[in-house]
Amino acid sequence: MSIDLKSWKLGFLNCGELGRSLIYPLINRGILNPRNIWVAETKEDIHDYWENEEHPRVNTSLSSCEVAQKVDIIFLGFPAYSLTDDLNDAILPSLPYENSFKRKLIVSLIPGVTCDELAKKIAGYGIPRPTLQIIRFMPNMPFVVGEGLIPFSRDEYLIETATSSVIELFSYHGMVQEIDESLMDIAASAPALHGPAFVYLMMEAMADGAVKNNLPRDLAIKFVAQVFAGAAKMVLTTGKHPGLLKDEACSPEGPAIDGIHELENGCVRASLIDAIDAAARKLKQQKPRI
Repeated sequence: MSIDLKSWKLGFLNCGELGRSLIYPLINRGILNPRNIWVAETKEDIHDYWENEEHPRVNTSLSSCEVAQKVDIIFLGFPAYSLTDDLNDAILPSLPYENSFKRKLIVSLIPGVTCDELAKKIAGYGIPRPTLQIIRFMPNMPFVVGEGLIPFSRDEYLIETATSSVIELFSYHGMVQEIDESLMDIAASAPALHGPAFVYLMMEAMADGAVKNNLPRDLAIKFVAQVFAGAAKMVLTTGKHPGLLKDEACSPEGPAIDGIHELENGCVRASLIDAIDAAARKLKQQKPRI
C-alpha cells in the first residue's frame, strides 16, 4: 500500500547534492510537499544555493538543531571525520529542553559509519540506546537519474513505524536492497559505490573501438550506453546468469566470440575482479575513526 509521504516532516542536515537529488524530483512529481521539508547547511554558500534554487522553495536554516527539532525524520549527511562536531551542533543547543533527536527516525547517509556506531555516539547525548531509531542508506551515483543501487541496513532496535515510508522514498530513485550491516561498508560499497566508475571506463573503451572503426564519437557513446543499459536490463528482467546470456550472444565462429577471446587474452575478467578487490581494500584502509 502506498504511503502519503507528503504528511511527513523531513529534515536534511548537511546532505548537499545527495539531498537535492532526493528531494526535488519528488517535489516536482507531487510526492513530497516542500512546506514539510527543512534543510540545514552549516556553510553559508551552500545554504544560499538552496535559497536561490529555481525549484519549489523548501525551508532552510543555518542551524542543524533548529531543523532537527521541527521534523519527524532526520537525514544525516555529515562527513565521518567531523561527526562529533556536527552532532554537537545538532543536539547540544536543545539539551536544556528536549533532545532534538529524541523520538525521531534517523536516516544515516554517512559513509563508513555503522548504525551501531552512530547510535552509540547519539546515545552519549542522553538518549537511551534502545530507543534510538536508525536506518542507513548508501546510494550510488546513478541515484541522481533514478537508476541508483541503494543498499540499506537497519539498526537492531529499529521498529517498523515510518520505516516503510523512507524505503518507499528511496525506491523512486532506483533499486533498494536490504543487506546485513556487516556487508555495507566493504562488500556492497566496492561494487555499488565504485562500480559505476569501472563501467564508465569500459564504456569509454568500447566507444573508442567504435570510433576506430569509423563510427562518429557522439553515436559511439550513445550506442555503447544503450548496449550497457540493455544488457543490464536483460540480466535483471530474465534472471539469467550473465555467463549464460553471454553464451547466447555468441554464435559459432561469429564476431562476438572472437571479441570475447580478445577480452580474455587481455585479462579483462581478472582485471575487473582485481578492481573490485582493490576498492574493497581501500575502503578498509579508509574506515573512519569516530
